[in-house]
Amino acid sequence: MKYYKAMFLRWLDFGGRSSRAEYWYAVLYNFLFGLVIELFALPFIFDFALFYIVAESLASLYGVITFLPMLALTVRRLHDVGHTSLYIFISIIPIIGEILLLYALIQPSIFRAEMVEENYMNNTDDLYNQTYNQNKENDFEANSESQNAGTVNIEEKVKEDFEEEQEDEVIEVDESKVSISEVPKKTRVEQIRECQELLEKGEITKEEYDKRVKYILSH
Repeated sequence: MKYYKAMFLRWLDFGGRSSRAEYWYAVLYNFLFGLVIELFALPFIFDFALFYIVAESLASLYGVITFLPMLALTVRRLHDVGHTSLYIFISIIPIIGEILLLYALIQPSIFRAEMVEENYMNNTDDLYNQTYNQNKENDFEANSESQNAGTVNIEEKVKEDFEEEQEDEVIEVDESKVSISEVPKKTRVEQIRECQELLEKGEITKEEYDKRVKYILSH
């Protein structure tokens, strides 16, 4: 409701700015009050023609009352997203112009963290200042969360790298142990020849020969 009141209090302010919340809450209340005013035509409901005339007359009267405040609010909203007041005339273009104007009106403010501190201090719009402070707090919290997340990711990365280095060292040590303790005194060819001799002498079976050769080739 405060945004709806502010629309009338600033009905001649075409040079300031209005936040997205201020604009769209005012539009919502403006629409609701317009419907309520049309309900005053209900006593004429049994005469549809008369009811239509009275309802349209009341709606037109309300539209005349809110025209200038709503125009000023729209201009201030355009200022808040970086457009000049002349941008409102883009709505003259059928369909496309209205879509572009609507797109501009739903954009977030460009005067948030980028706002110059002096301009912010000179701003006399309490509603806008309140919105700006809230946005500034949200930006600060978002930045803090991202920094904390970044710190956690760095710590995890360092920990993972350290664990990988430790694993590499263990593997290298194990491989060195294997290479020292299990270095064959004879070549594979010599070992296979010995197996062949044992097979020919009948000291080992063909299955044992195959297993030994397979083991020699795999180590």
